[in-house]
Amino acid sequence: MLTAWASCKKSTVDPPLTYTDYYPVDVGHWVIYDMDSTVYDAFLNGADTNYHYQIKEVIADVFKDNTGQTTYRIERFKRQADTDPWLISDVWYANRFDDRLERVEENLRYVRLQFPPRKNHSWDGNAMNTLETWNYRYTAVHQSYTVGTFDFDSTVTVQQVDEANLIEEKSVEEVYALHVGMVRKTYRVLDKEVDGTIKGGLDYTMTLLDWSE
Repeated sequence: MLTAWASCKKSTVDPPLTYTDYYPVDVGHWVIYDMDSTVYDAFLNGADTNYHYQIKEVIADVFKDNTGQTTYRIERFKRQADTDPWLISDVWYANRFDDRLERVEENLRYVRLQFPPRKNHSWDGNAMNTLETWNYRYTAVHQSYTVGTFDFDSTVTVQQVDEANLIEEKSVEEVYALHVGMVRKTYRVLDKEVDGTIKGGLDYTMTLLDWSE
């Protein structure tokens, strides 16, 4: 039996778990992230702009889509600081199957997880969209992991891409904890000159701040 625990949260005795608990879909479940990002503007010779804000994702509803699949509506909110009101920014969707998790983000469908998680198991996370192939891979499975003040007993790490050459750098990774969902994401996709100067791209980190129990 797998268990998960985080410091600063009340410890409870959990029922037997399944691997799909790495992405909870209970209506009302929410997660808050701290977002730090740098945008490199390709039209301004790579001039960089830094942004800091918070993101909240809420499983707001569940329904059957036009193919009869159980679909979860994810409402995403943003705010600049703790004292600011949440403002809705996006509506995304998720389908959680026995063997995989799909998320529709900005009208693109991704296969974010496959079940059961096995170390070094790989799959094309972009198989259901028109983007280039990214071979996702589990680099850590059922491992302890610390995010800020939270210590989790069981997490999985998905390396979505890790490529670099003289003119490109692509490195994207997500970490999921049981009963919580994604707890950390690092995203770095850059275009460069041959001397290493950044021409354009995006570099951000999402870090767990809080979640519903």
